Amino acid sequence: MHGEHPNAVRLGLALLGGFGSERDEDLFRLFGTDPIFCRATAEALSRCHPAAEHALFALARRSTGWSRVTMVEALTGSTDPEIKEWLIRDACTGDVLDSYFVLAAARTGDLAEVLSRPTLDERTLQGAGEMLFALSDVDGPGRPSPRTREPLARSRITCAIRRRAERPSRPCSSSSRSTATSRARGLRGSTTTA
Repeated sequence: MHGEHPNAVRLGLALLGGFGSERDEDLFRLFGTDPIFCRATAEALSRCHPAAEHALFALARRSTGWSRVTMVEALTGSTDPEIKEWLIRDACTGDVLDSYFVLAAARTGDLAEVLSRPTLDERTLQGAGEMLFALSDVDGPGRPSPRTREPLARSRITCAIRRRAERPSRPCSSSSRSTATSRARGLRGSTTTA
């Protein structure tokens, strides 16, 4: 594919979405990590690739910045256990852009269920801490809050999760169990993408 203008390349990607095949995977890999073409690539892949979810997943793992936002959003609703695990462990990187997709990633990866497990490994703890930190951005997606600049906030969240994971399981009273259950259900609601 050759194009001297971004719109020509987007048109080419749209045509690949209708008529492309697995043979075009190198083009999808090339354009999928570029912030200008990532959305057109995700749409084209979704329409023409027989294993679109795994191709999008491969791009999400390689992407950074806005490309990562687009590819993680494209994985919303996945039921693949490998993708769900990656969303919890590795989707959030501490970038301010994490707040654009973190809610969808937390719901798709079922963060509430993951945090209710009796034990968690270090990588899952770190990833869940990054997600909780991004979810706590009360100023909205992409707006840096004072906490973003405070490196201790992330470590406090991770330490709190670690303490929770290391604590032996105790039976909950019915009132605390119902409160925790209702909070977890709030994470499992449906998502909307803009």
